[in-house]
Amino acid sequence: MRRPLLTARITRFERLYQGEEMSDKFITRDEALKELGLTSPISLRRLVLAGKITASKINSKIIYYSQNSISAYKSGKTAQVI
Repeated sequence: MRRPLLTARITRFERLYQGEEMSDKFITRDEALKELGLTSPISLRRLVLAGKITASKINSKIIYYSQNSISAYKSGKTAQVI
């Protein structure tokens, strides 16, 4: 069984390999919170763990969030899970 964050990371790289995510832009936590209208980073983390938005931990201090998955979530769709 995969851990949720690991699943999100693997899913992102699988889609990147397939060429589906080449135009995706990744934004910081503060930008993602502002875009979603949230005030708590914990709420953002819950959306990632639920698979509704995609996150990528590129370095050890900053987690980036997929703008495409946030837009899909706002429109009523969820992030693609493979």
